[in-house]
Order: sequence, then C-alpha cells, then structure tokens
Amino acid sequence: GISLPLLETFSIRMAGTIHYNRNGFFDRLIANRLLLTWFTTAVLSGAYLLYAQAMRAVIIEQVIRQDFPEEIFQSPEYASGNNEKAKTFLPEHDWAANARYQFKDENVYVYTEQWEQEEKNRAVRLKPFAMLMFDRKKGEAEAPIAMVSEKALVRFEYPFGIKHTDPGRMVAGSLDGRVKITGPNGLIIWGRNFFYDETSMNIWSAHEVQFAYEDHRGQARGIEMKLIPAKTQLQELKPAVEGIREIVLRHNVHMKLAIKKSAKPSEYPASRFAEVKSKGSFTFNLETNQGTFNDDVRVFHPTSPQHADTLECDTLQLQFVRKDEEGNTVKDVAPQTAHSSGKLDFEELVATGKNVTLTSSENQFTGTMTRLVYNEAKKTIVLQDQQDVRIFQQSSELRCPDITIHQDEEGRLETVLCKGIGFIKQRDPGSGQLMMAAQWAEYMKKSIDPETSLEMVELQKDCIVRKPD
Repeated sequence: GISLPLLETFSIRMAGTIHYNRNGFFDRLIANRLLLTWFTTAVLSGAYLLYAQAMRAVIIEQVIRQDFPEEIFQSPEYASGNNEKAKTFLPEHDWAANARYQFKDENVYVYTEQWEQEEKNRAVRLKPFAMLMFDRKKGEAEAPIAMVSEKALVRFEYPFGIKHTDPGRMVAGSLDGRVKITGPNGLIIWGRNFFYDETSMNIWSAHEVQFAYEDHRGQARGIEMKLIPAKTQLQELKPAVEGIREIVLRHNVHMKLAIKKSAKPSEYPASRFAEVKSKGSFTFNLETNQGTFNDDVRVFHPTSPQHADTLECDTLQLQFVRKDEEGNTVKDVAPQTAHSSGKLDFEELVATGKNVTLTSSENQFTGTMTRLVYNEAKKTIVLQDQQDVRIFQQSSELRCPDITIHQDEEGRLETVLCKGIGFIKQRDPGSGQLMMAAQWAEYMKKSIDPETSLEMVELQKDCIVRKPD
C-alpha cells in the first residue's frame, strides 16, 4: 500500500483535485446534491396514496343499504344537512345541493338526479353522481374526498327489487364519463371511465389521468389498481376487497415535483421543481412502499436559466419507509392497512440501465455507469459498472468499476473508496496537458485523518503515480 507521508507531494495534489473548492470529482458530486433532493415523500405519499384511499372508499364503504329501493333516497326537504355539505364542498356542481335523490351513511354523502335498474335488476345506474367522504376522526376539520362523474353503475351479485331487497355484495362498478376527484392538501384528479371488477381484482382506466397534490403535478396514460381479495366471503353489499396492493400508471408518465417549499433569494426560482418522465409505467407497491419508473426514465432539474442537472436510466426505483407521527419506523403492519396509516419517508434510490448518465451542465460534470444507488439512512452513494464507471469533470477523468462515497449527516464527504483496477487523470483546462495521473490495481481510498484532519489518499497494489516535469 502507499500512504502519506510517503507520497506527500502526490497526496497534496490529489486532494486538490478532489476538494470541492477546486472542482474535484467527489466533493462536487456531493456538494451539488444532485441526487439527494429530487425525490421527496410527497411524490408517492401525496397524490397516489390519497387517490388509493379515495378509490378504496368507493369500493369498500357501504354507501348503498340493503333496503335500497325504498328508503335510502330522501327528497331535499328532508336532507338539509346533505344540502349544506354539497354547497360547501361541491360548489362547482350546483345540481348536487338540490339533487332529487340524496342519502347519508355515517361519513358518506351521495347525490344523484336519476336512478334506474339495469341488467335484469342486477345493477343500478345513477345520473349524475357525486359523493363526499369525510375522515371518520377528523370530520369537517379536513376537506373530504369528493368524487363526481357523469354516471355511475353498481352491479350486484343477485337481482334486487321491491320483493328482493338483498342483492348480495357488489361485484362490479364504474364511474362513467368525465371523473373528478378532490381531497385534502390540494388533491385534484381528472380522468374518464373508471371500472371495478371482482373477478380480476382490479380498478382501471385506459384514459389519460391528470393529478395535482400541493405544488406537485402529473399525468399519465392509463391507471390500474391491483386489489387485495377479502380472506372470507362477504355477505354484505360491499365488495370482497380488503385493500389496494399496487397502483400502476401505465404509459407516458410525466411528473413535475416540488422538491423544495420555496427557493432561496439567491437561487433560481424554477430550481424548486424537478421533472420526471418515463415512456413506460410507474408502479407503486403499497405493501413494500416501493415505487418504480420504467423505460427511458429522464429526470430534469433546472439550476439556472441556462443550466440543469439530469439523470437518464432504464429503470428508476424509489424505496420509502413508513413512519408514525413521532418519526418512528412503523413495522409489522398488516398488508391491508399498511398504506392507510403513517407517513412515507424516502430511504433509497436505485437507477439502473445499460447507460445510466448523470450530468450537471453548470459544474461541467458527466458520469456514466450501469447502476447508481443512493441510501438516505446510510448516507452513501454507490456507482457501479462491470466495465468502468466513467466520470468527467472539466479536464479531469476518473475510471473505476466500483465507487462508494460516504457522507456525514450534513452531507459532507467523509470517505471515497474506488474498488478494482482504476485510474485518475488531471489535465490543464487550457492546454489539455497532463498535470497528474495515478493508477492502481486493487483500490484507491480517500479519507480524513481523525487526528490531524488532513486528507489521506491511499493506493493499493501495482500503484503508479506520474507528475510530468
């Protein structure tokens, strides 16, 4: 091994190439925080989870009683409470407050102007359809989930009517035409034609879906929610479903994410947003709290009017961990309830592909690899490629198959470990003349000496250091 002070001259120059203030590779990579702020909890715990809760309410809440044909509908004069709820929370839909048919079931309010039986009395169609669902604990202290569609269809297990008031459970249904869903924290979802079917255990729509949550925006072509079947055969009207296992945005996903609450006075205002696009799907598993973008994934984060940071990969995987109100990790949660309690915190990012590319135009930085991993809890970044991770910054170049970067809690660099055969070269930016070069066969390690606080660089096996005269 070679270590300081044997290579004092080399180590000083090596530290100079790595130190942030001198445009070094590793500190620039960390100080830029290119990977650390793009993906926040709101990406997944916002629109998608609230959307899941909204749709779960539609299929699980018992909003139609067994005495449906005779008693659940009330004329407006007997439903003043319902009217007030509609005026307050459905102001864009004047018809709801004066709807001919209204009913309340605990925390759920439903409004429609017409209803008729279809499919040989196995189904009922409501035109138009509106529903309010309030949180059982928070009540009106929080905005309800509101769902409005041109039509709604509910299909039951058995025919029903005046003489047959037990139709069994709900086995299929749909929200037809234009659909709008709103909820707490600025949640808005637009779409068309949502369907539920017990046989496939899916809720889906093939149409474009647009959504907003707080300052986040997004859209995709098609959505599918994979459901968790009930363990026991239900005899009530509600469907045989215990929860939602997975949400899939199917094609052409485009998200604009607010990665900061506000930009600092010295920062470019648009830098608080990042855009993520994928030609393929985005999948979020509510049991594992894992989200995945597929097929030509591109992340764009503007840093100034002229510059941006970008990440391109084939697959981008985000791992989240659920925490309670005190910040403690929630463990051993039943699958059917895992997605309905606690807050999701970002834990790990994994980008993979034949050519994962990380760039920063402002810092003149480009890195290529096949796998990039960032772990928030461990404060590590791992860059890997069976051939070579290649990093270029200005006139400097580094190649090595495996690079691991450790940070402290403040995000400052602690150690860099380059494992495997590698080299580093530094050239004069103006002339391109080689200023320093080093190569190794086993590893190169950069660290801070705990006693002297000096930067240490160690090369192991078949080490060569060159500094032209």
